[in-house]
Amino acid sequence: MKNLRPIPASALLVVIVIFSILGCKNTCQNPLEYNEKLMAAINESVPDMEAMNEAMTSADYSKAEKVRQNWIIHLNSTLTKVTDMGDFNGDDDFQSTVIKVLKDYKEVAAHEYKRLIVIRNQGHQEAKETLLLNQINSTLVQQHNAIEKAAATFRAMYEGQEAK
Repeated sequence: MKNLRPIPASALLVVIVIFSILGCKNTCQNPLEYNEKLMAAINESVPDMEAMNEAMTSADYSKAEKVRQNWIIHLNSTLTKVTDMGDFNGDDDFQSTVIKVLKDYKEVAAHEYKRLIVIRNQGHQEAKETLLLNQINSTLVQQHNAIEKAAATFRAMYEGQEAK
């Protein structure tokens, strides 16, 4: 039999450090960076919202429909990105709120804006249009408030903490 030499302690230490770093994918994050990533994900919808408002204001409903479809594609991509981020050291409250908000944005883009585009194309349906606009605005305000609350709670909970 061959003589087996023991592995030096320094080599074991290097292996342990490497596995610790690799194993920290979702558990060794900096709270500030995590917060910034989630807020950036939410803000990815801003250009689509602005484009939708511009198209609707200019009564370019074919453009609004294209914007609506692209917005849904962007939201699907953002949802995947946020889901893949994982939780923060076992705390998924903030991430769950962001996912819910993105899903609600998608619902607005997929259904409410689709109906609004149809109503405006048909014309002379002010009551329906007003009701739908109020519904869209209410949803967007509620989701904005939910994000602000979740972000403030997250920041307060992890204020001053570094990555573990």
